[in-house]
Amino acid sequence: MTFFAIARTTKLKGNSIALSERHSLRLQPTPNANPESLHENRLLLGEARPLREQIDERINLTGARTRKDNVECVEYMLTATREFFLNEQREIDRERLAQWMEKNIEFLLEECGPDLIAAGLHRDERTPHFWAYRIPLVDGKLNYKLLYGGPITFKDGTRGRMRQFQDRYAAKMEPLGLERGVERSRARHTDIEKFYGTLLQEVTLTIDEQSLPDPPQLLVSKHHRQKYKKKVIAKLIKQLAPKFEQLRNQAMLTLEETRKREAAEARAEERVAAAERRIAELGEQSLKLINELHLARFDELTRNEVLEQELSEIKQLHDNLYAALGEQQQRSATLTTRLSEATERVTDIPLDEVIAEVQRKSQDRSGVNFDQVRAAEVEIKGNKFYHRTGRPLGEGAMILVKWLTKDDDRQALLWLTDKFGTDRAIASAVVVTEQTARQIIQDRPQEWERATSALAREDVNSPQSVIQQVKRTEEHERSDQASFESYGEHGERSARDGM
Repeated sequence: MTFFAIARTTKLKGNSIALSERHSLRLQPTPNANPESLHENRLLLGEARPLREQIDERINLTGARTRKDNVECVEYMLTATREFFLNEQREIDRERLAQWMEKNIEFLLEECGPDLIAAGLHRDERTPHFWAYRIPLVDGKLNYKLLYGGPITFKDGTRGRMRQFQDRYAAKMEPLGLERGVERSRARHTDIEKFYGTLLQEVTLTIDEQSLPDPPQLLVSKHHRQKYKKKVIAKLIKQLAPKFEQLRNQAMLTLEETRKREAAEARAEERVAAAERRIAELGEQSLKLINELHLARFDELTRNEVLEQELSEIKQLHDNLYAALGEQQQRSATLTTRLSEATERVTDIPLDEVIAEVQRKSQDRSGVNFDQVRAAEVEIKGNKFYHRTGRPLGEGAMILVKWLTKDDDRQALLWLTDKFGTDRAIASAVVVTEQTARQIIQDRPQEWERATSALAREDVNSPQSVIQQVKRTEEHERSDQASFESYGEHGERSARDGM
């Protein structure tokens, strides 16, 4: 199926600008819109100010001269064949809609440049479509004709400006699978007044008897032929009447909705007229201010140049700060990664996992043997393990494996590597090293305190007594270490005695 790209323009000036804006922003009832889908409409570009105010401000800044017959604003309507937006379930394909929206925004920015005032999306009607407004400025003057006016084809064979606009839009939409409409097609929009006139007419069915075929030759008399044709006409009218009635009902419903819309537009025009009268009343006061504005214009222009220079410097500073922020964020990300890696390297293996692995199989493929009796007597509390009698046995996964296997550090480290991987095994060894270092630092003040106590108890003039006290301290520490190492044998004998 062929899908077409559709783009139209409308010339706006005077009161028509406010009426168009009210329709686009849904500031008035819209009969052909679904109120339940109103929240899906989007204002994609523009300011939250009246369109009339933005247009006047832009024209005044450029210094363009205006006449009563000038086109002050161009309204765009951009859409596509409805089936283009639908998926297999006959619902709006959101991914395709997003791609179409992106292409339309690019087209409007390329087509209008800084003259683009506002743009938005309507989703509350049957087919999604873009609306947009621009000021037709050409070389500082309002000139719609140089943008989209003129003949379809110029005398020299150049394509008309409106045809060129249609070509540009179709080329932008081509990557989405949309095609340009048939050039110079006879299809035209129905004039609205003629359309309303047909709605008000009574629908009647008349069939020309002379256009009907003659009956079979058996009915040779004129009377029988006319009777036959009347029966055919009656049958046709009976079949077609319900369809025409349905069409008439649909047309009347459309007429009623249109009347409501026209009534709302009339009320809007009345409000606009009242506002214009109020503007006229304030015109005299405005004239008094114009002289003052002319006097201050030169100073304002000078200040604008200074402000533009400052703005340029601020933008440069903003760009520099943004670049520095990017570098800082990159460094922060790198430090975060390093911190995560370092944290993982110094996180010990939970002792519950070690016990579970030991109880799963008493001997692994490397030949390491575990004492299941000892394993049954261990109680885990955090990263420390105790005998079931409450006696502390040690801290850390590597110390637990050594105590269960009665092996050295090397065998314990190899077993942890085999069961939990190299990184976690190394982390366990790092934790043991850290604990050993902390213990050495904590024990140093205790040794000094013991030596000081010896000096207090012994004769200060007797160095031999100090040496003997230090030796006794070292022997006491070695005795504690030997008690820890021999605890395994003692625990095993206790367990056997209990059995």
